[in-house]
Amino acid sequence: MNISVVITTFNGSKTIEKALNSLIQQEVNSRLLYEIIVVDNNSTDNTAELVRKMIKSYPDKNISLIKECKQGPVHGRHTGLLKSKYEIILFLDDDMIAMSNYIESYSNLFKSDQKLGLAGAKIRVPESYEEPKYMNTIKSVLAINETFDFKNYFVPSMQAIRKEAYMFFYNNGFEQKLLFRKDNKYKYARGQDIEFSLALRYTPYHCGFNKDTYLIHDFGTERLKIENIIDLKQQVGYALAIIAPYKYVFKSSKKTSYYYYLIRSTLSLLKVVFKENRKINLNEKYWILRTLILTKKDYQDLEKEIYNAKWNVLDL
Repeated sequence: MNISVVITTFNGSKTIEKALNSLIQQEVNSRLLYEIIVVDNNSTDNTAELVRKMIKSYPDKNISLIKECKQGPVHGRHTGLLKSKYEIILFLDDDMIAMSNYIESYSNLFKSDQKLGLAGAKIRVPESYEEPKYMNTIKSVLAINETFDFKNYFVPSMQAIRKEAYMFFYNNGFEQKLLFRKDNKYKYARGQDIEFSLALRYTPYHCGFNKDTYLIHDFGTERLKIENIIDLKQQVGYALAIIAPYKYVFKSSKKTSYYYYLIRSTLSLLKVVFKENRKINLNEKYWILRTLILTKKDYQDLEKEIYNAKWNVLDL
């Protein structure tokens, strides 16, 4: 199956060339076609100029640059997908480096399962990074994962999607709540990939894990500082509370998941008090509970939306 790679970038001049080089150097069979679409999401540095130089240097690599003025990676990805030629879309950040078999491994994965809607693979940090002692506690918020979460049924970093599955959502009125932009109601709430994968289980498609490849996430060691991690945990706390209905409506045949999740969140907060790295984990748990209490109506509105959605094909 042919592949379209979409990279959404905002001021990615320090890393975009590495990301593009990793895609240019892919090892693929002669029958597999792929394109690279870079979506400039209002960069104010020289990112676009660097991409244009790459396009000129590699005219045979089918690289294109487009602009998306609506701020946020969700919008950048959406625009890139609509401009894409092929049936499987790989979403990458501008600071991710793909292994040489990355594209072909995803082509094979989706070819083997026609109902596979989206998938992720392992994500690691560069070996040169000095990992802090609390690294295992923060891997999830940095999109560093070694396995697919089959228990909770989500892909922490959605890297590949079947265009048909994506269009099924949007043609049936799906709107993501987590947009990660300044004017978003939920501030800088992260979790766009988790939201999408949790919602996917209400559709005819399912999630999967690509065990044959991985990405290097070169986000910079600055993000590993404790003050930045605490801020990330707050954003994750917002996100998990907002998208919880996708998870708990699926488990219940009645619209009572709000109180169930409220009790679980309270117990989870109390449990963390007695564990290691309390400063980090308490921040996330506190913001889950705080957001849950303050956004009760939003939670219940999303419950109703899930039950009534055209993209929900389940008999709930």
